[in-house]
Amino acid sequence: MAYTIQQVDLDDAEVITDIFRQAFADDHIMSHIHSNVPEDIQWEHDLQYFKTILSQGGTFGARWSKAVESTTGKAVAFARWVYPINLSPELEEKKAAAARIRRALPAGSNKALSDEYYDNLWTGRKRWYDEKTMYFLHILCVLPSHQHRGLGSLFLASGLEAADAAGAKTHVDPTPAGYPMYVKWGFEDVDKFFLDMSPHGGHKIEEQVVMVRHPKATKA
Repeated sequence: MAYTIQQVDLDDAEVITDIFRQAFADDHIMSHIHSNVPEDIQWEHDLQYFKTILSQGGTFGARWSKAVESTTGKAVAFARWVYPINLSPELEEKKAAAARIRRALPAGSNKALSDEYYDNLWTGRKRWYDEKTMYFLHILCVLPSHQHRGLGSLFLASGLEAADAAGAKTHVDPTPAGYPMYVKWGFEDVDKFFLDMSPHGGHKIEEQVVMVRHPKATKA
């Protein structure tokens, strides 16, 4: 099956939201954070988040792309890379404001679980991610029906090629499903957090891994 890689713009917000929600539908943590939120309410919350960060364009170093199935013209995957950038204090505040939208939960959400999950996430990024010098794969989502077809590696290759050319490290917060792919591409574990799901109706202790990849030598 053939795909083309295209840029993402604000008009793609609903498509991006749909891909995201399908890709994370069975995620153990996300499903318990939002288990008591009506579908239409959660959809609107996610849509507003993506509209917010898509409207920023490349202001914060973001590079969006989507994979489109050549025969149908349907978008089936997307990625958001963040390239190194030195932000002014004003832009730092705007970036933080967008993050707060993600943390502002709709009624019925499990706030305690969300707080613990995102606190772990932000702590890992503060420890290991330098936005001025490092590349960051923020989001990579593929529709379940198109997974295991090389799309993840396709999105990874473009960002890592730029990172290697710049001699820069790359940060990622992998999902359990994506973890083996990142290992294959040279990412290494640098930190780990443990999230006990049992108080929140879950059935195991989740690992939140932080990974960093060192640049590879490029061919002359």
